[in-house]
Amino acid sequence: MWRFDKNWKAQRSETPWVKEPPSAYILRHFYHTTYPLEQSSPSELSELLEMVEGQRTLLFASNYPNWELGDPFEMIEGLPKELRRRVLAENAHALYGERLLHSHAH
Repeated sequence: MWRFDKNWKAQRSETPWVKEPPSAYILRHFYHTTYPLEQSSPSELSELLEMVEGQRTLLFASNYPNWELGDPFEMIEGLPKELRRRVLAENAHALYGERLLHSHAH
């Protein structure tokens, strides 16, 4: 995102319709999932979560039924405790709304 913003600033006259830095569009429209979440130090993970607004944009993903890259619950063990509920449920509910809670018969 930093590189997108840097290039946008340098070439802004070429894209006058882009009113905000690219990072603003990314943060508004992109979501991220926990599977596969690579092992990282707590400080690296914290920095990454801050960069992508993980408290709002990180969603739990299990990749069910395929766990070729490991247990999806082990991958989130390093998440700060205060984020776990948001990642496991609240962020998906905020994104998808009530339709997430309803089952539909086909």
